[in-house]
Amino acid sequence: MKRTLWYQVWILALASLSASKELKGSSSVNHGFSVDDGAWHHLCDKRAASTLPPGSQSPAYACFDTKHHVAKSIQDAHFSSVHGVIDGSGRRFALFPDATIMLKNLEIHVRYLKDTEENKRDREEGCVDVKVYHLPKRNIQVRETWCPVQFQPVIL
Repeated sequence: MKRTLWYQVWILALASLSASKELKGSSSVNHGFSVDDGAWHHLCDKRAASTLPPGSQSPAYACFDTKHHVAKSIQDAHFSSVHGVIDGSGRRFALFPDATIMLKNLEIHVRYLKDTEENKRDREEGCVDVKVYHLPKRNIQVRETWCPVQFQPVIL
C-alpha cells in the first residue's frame, strides 16, 4: 500500500511530538504517549479530522474517552510498540496500531486491519481493529472496526 507524502510528513511530525513531550505525573518514561491537547483534537475531533487534503490517506489510529486519568491508570503497556496522544484533560487518548495497554481493569488492543480485498477501503481510510477486554475474566467489552472521522471516541 503506497503512502502519500502528506501521510509520511504527518507521521514524522507526530513522532517528533511524542519524542519532545514528557507525560506529566508519570513515573515511567511516558508509556509511549505524549500529552498534546491540540494533537488529540486534530486526530479525534470529527470536524478537525475531516480536513485531510483530498486524495490523502488517513493514518490508522483509534480514539478513546475514559473516566480514568490515563497516565495514572496505565498498569502495564508493551512500551516498545505503544504510540499515542493524551489530551489536556488526561482522560481522552488516541492510540496507534500494534499496541496493547492495560488501563485499570481493561486490556485495550489496537491492530491494523488484515490486508484483504474486503478491508482495502477501510485500511485506506485509517480504520483499525479495536478490542477491549474487561479483566480479570477477560470478557470482551468492545470489539469493532474503528475509523477516523466516521466515529466518535470509544467510551471506556
